[in-house]
Amino acid sequence: MARRARRRGESLVLCLALCVACREGAVPKASGFCAGLQPPCHRRAGSVVTRRVDPDTAQSLSSLDFDTLKDVTTAVAQSPVLDPNVKYLYGADGEVLIDLASKKPLEDNWFNAACGFQAQMIKNLDQGLRFIGVPQAFGWAVLSYTCLVKVLLYPLEKTTARNIALNKMLAPKMAEMKETIKDKEVLSKRTVKIYERFNMNPLAGCVPVLLQIPIIWTLIFGVRRLASEHYEPFSEPWLWVPSLGEPNPGFEFSLDWLLSFQAGEPVIGWNIWLRQMILPVVLVGINAFPLLRQQQKGEEVGVTSYLPLLLTLWITTEFPQAICLYYLAFYGVKAVEDEYAKREICEEFPQFAIFEETGKFPEGNFDDVLFPSLHRAAKNGLITEIVERAEEGADINATDEQGLTPVAYAAGLGNVPAVAALCALGADVRCRDLQQNSLFHLAAAYDHVGVISYLDRFTEDDPEFSDNVWINWKNDLGYTVLDIAKQDSEVHSYLSSRLQPVAAPPMARSLD
Repeated sequence: MARRARRRGESLVLCLALCVACREGAVPKASGFCAGLQPPCHRRAGSVVTRRVDPDTAQSLSSLDFDTLKDVTTAVAQSPVLDPNVKYLYGADGEVLIDLASKKPLEDNWFNAACGFQAQMIKNLDQGLRFIGVPQAFGWAVLSYTCLVKVLLYPLEKTTARNIALNKMLAPKMAEMKETIKDKEVLSKRTVKIYERFNMNPLAGCVPVLLQIPIIWTLIFGVRRLASEHYEPFSEPWLWVPSLGEPNPGFEFSLDWLLSFQAGEPVIGWNIWLRQMILPVVLVGINAFPLLRQQQKGEEVGVTSYLPLLLTLWITTEFPQAICLYYLAFYGVKAVEDEYAKREICEEFPQFAIFEETGKFPEGNFDDVLFPSLHRAAKNGLITEIVERAEEGADINATDEQGLTPVAYAAGLGNVPAVAALCALGADVRCRDLQQNSLFHLAAAYDHVGVISYLDRFTEDDPEFSDNVWINWKNDLGYTVLDIAKQDSEVHSYLSSRLQPVAAPPMARSLD
């Protein structure tokens, strides 16, 4: 098979040479070489067919470089087949643009149009920098254009950066909740509560990322387009980089430049080898540093955390250094944006500054604020939290060290909505504190007529409260509800006008 292919290749080269000779006028019409070919019907069996070549043609053939012809023939054989129904992109030389990595012609579609736009922007910036005399302008053009794109995308990235930073702060608290709360439904509700408190929406962080992907992706392929267009500055040096188009200008997957050694040194030489290693080492180090910090803090590092590191290692060693410049600018701007986002978070949540300094979750009154106990929720009139604690199974009639239930706190503080919510959830309106003060005593002592009125209506159908017997309930000191009420107060007026006919004579005014 190899010999047959070789013969076919040589035949193709010979045909190409003859075509070149004929085009240059080295072969006369119907005479000389062509006239010397005898038709097959005139051949005799066993005879040798001779072909006469005139001296001019022979001289033309002898002067041709057959190695060059073989290269041309190979290029023709490897040229892609174009679909007449597909519209392709063409370069300045009129040839179809070929993607160097896939070796396929570039079709005229929205993606390649976006890549072309990005490539043209880099070229315009490169030419502008050259016009003002900036040396090695192409490298600076790639850096500056990438920085510009990242800055313009910051409004989209801000939400994602904020969520990532807050998730790091909340991670220890989330882990603690998973250990202490076994009810998955309760855990889920509390997680949602935390997200709401910190204004975090996981889906809101995904949308900006999805919007950025086509922009960033076309930017990378835009740099790759410049290589397909054979843009001359693509291969120029930049600072220590010997060539931005190396090590693999064709975007092929090869580590020959890195691994090929001869006589104890790289084939490309130590000078170029070391200079081409600087950007990959810097970029890999940028990705490895956060992982090392997590390990030093004793944090668990998952396998997926190493994927960006491996991806960076692969890209920076396989692709041209121009792509490395893109990633250098990308990570540089990202670091600045993350720092700016953290400062904004510190202004919004001072606790985050404590986390940044200590690396630990700032406990403080976190639970009291986000997940207050039933008693605290009743004190502060937090209706939603009252319902949440009840749904989580908290005892609605639990007493604290003073013998007060949640509804007792709500009544004493005059919070009618909280009293109503607790009563609806099954709070015991007959409860007494350690001094045997009822809810009516507590409300009367602080002149909360609204609570008295609500409790009066709420218990009107209860036989134990018929005929307003509660007004004669006494505490340990023997004071009734009317005794506790301040003279000339709203509660005293309410009791006097509506309930006093069944009340016992007042003993004394303890709070007059």
